[in-house]
Amino acid sequence: MSFVEFLFGPVLVAWRNRLLLARLGGREIAAKTRTTLLGGLWLIIAPLFMLSVYSFVFTQIFQARWQITGGAAGDPPLMIFAGMAVLGVFAECLARAPGLVLENPTYVKKVVFPLEILPWSALIGASVAVGVSLVLLLIAQTVLHGPPPLTALLLPLPFLPLALFILGFGWLLASLGVFLRDLKQAMSIVVSALTFAAPVFYPLQAVPAAFRDWLYLNPVTLAVEELRQALFSGTVPDPAAYGEYLGAGWVTAMIGLWWFRRTRKGFADVL
Repeated sequence: MSFVEFLFGPVLVAWRNRLLLARLGGREIAAKTRTTLLGGLWLIIAPLFMLSVYSFVFTQIFQARWQITGGAAGDPPLMIFAGMAVLGVFAECLARAPGLVLENPTYVKKVVFPLEILPWSALIGASVAVGVSLVLLLIAQTVLHGPPPLTALLLPLPFLPLALFILGFGWLLASLGVFLRDLKQAMSIVVSALTFAAPVFYPLQAVPAAFRDWLYLNPVTLAVEELRQALFSGTVPDPAAYGEYLGAGWVTAMIGLWWFRRTRKGFADVL
């Protein structure tokens, strides 16, 4: 493998197989709705229901207000809904990753099939629900508090580094899942832990200073904070922090793809 291939591999995989990836991504999206009575409406009904639950619990029971960057007060239901939108795509992809190769044994037998695109297709399938949630979030913010700030146009930015982390972990876990069959069950525990190890249900400022930095080891944390800042406080991501986050995501993706390719030769023997 050349250095260029190693450096830009995560993107080259998708570009070289873009037509096949489009078909697999479409299949992922269709699989979420084709066996249900309401079909694609569930992509709207589910987040609307959760937003209603958050609104009731955090306005009628807890009656809490959050402070976000810039001193602006945040609406708890919308803040949590934003955090869940970020966490949702990360948790879904991580939970599925150990079984991506195991669920497609026929692809392993085909030498010409690019197994590397399986984490990409899973990411595309999970991203649709996130996109719908963000649209509903923008509508709710506009109805309840007026038009969002111009920084709302930057909402896709927090998801770019997160997508790189998802791909890197996806390749690593998809490979390990072939050899370690218990990994899929273990990941359900890890995903549950990550849910509370990120400021989704609580503001980051509520975490004691001694532990706050540890939360940034969770790739979800910075994405959640940047999404909330762009939508609620009208501030742009800190360039230095975002650059580090993007760089760490890229390195994770490169290493994950390298590991997947190194171990792929053993998949057929195990399956």
